[in-house]
Amino acid sequence: MYTKNELIEQMSEQITDIIKEASEFTNDFDEVEETVNDEIFQMINDSQFVIYTHQAKEISKTINLYDAFDTSDITGERFADWSQVAFENLYALIYNEIDVATLIETTLNNK
Repeated sequence: MYTKNELIEQMSEQITDIIKEASEFTNDFDEVEETVNDEIFQMINDSQFVIYTHQAKEISKTINLYDAFDTSDITGERFADWSQVAFENLYALIYNEIDVATLIETTLNNK
C-alpha cells in the first residue's frame, strides 16, 4: 500500500498527464480546468482504490480524512460502502493537497 505522500506524488503525475492532454486542444484556462476536473472525477471513480473493497478500506486508512461512519461532503449523505469512502478520501486528498490550478497554469505557460 502507498503512503499519503506517495499517493500525492502519483496523483500529481496522473493529473499532469491529464492537463497535457487537455491543453493539446486549447490554451484557455477555464476550458482546460473544466476538462481536467471531469477527468479527475473519472480517474478516481475508475481507480483500483475505489473499485476493490479491500483496497478502498486500506486507502481510506492511509488518507484518514473520512471513514465509514462519516457523511459525504459532496452529496451530504452517509457513506453506503467503502468505495464511497475511498472516493471521497481520494477526492479530498487531490483538492486539498495538490494545487491543480497551478499545475494547469504551469503547463499552459510552458507550451
